Amino acid sequence: MNRPQELQLQRLQLSAFNNMDGSIVAHDLVENQRLWDSFVFGRFEFDLLIELRDLPQGIINADTVYLLTTKDRLAGLLGLIERWKANEVGWQTADQQEGAFPDKTIFDLLGTFPEPKDVLVRVWWD
Repeated sequence: MNRPQELQLQRLQLSAFNNMDGSIVAHDLVENQRLWDSFVFGRFEFDLLIELRDLPQGIINADTVYLLTTKDRLAGLLGLIERWKANEVGWQTADQQEGAFPDKTIFDLLGTFPEPKDVLVRVWWD
């Protein structure tokens, strides 16, 4: 795992609220790296700078994990995600979408046209 990805992992490990247990999510991601190419953890839809407000109290106020994977690994990744007790899970390819996802295309979110095999997965906790 590269250093920037390790930093995302450390942010996850420091987070826990409601049903989200960042240590479990981080552990599962480390143990199952073969199921994903990359991931980010943050707040991407509402109150984008709420994390800045809460950092002085030592709180990482984030609620969403986005993962990049491929169609052939999607089922395995979704099976793993079931353990995480997320409130919403969705995924999107260039031509298909399932579950909860923001009203944006994969192109809008990634800033590029994905390969036909690419899948963007969204995991959100309330």
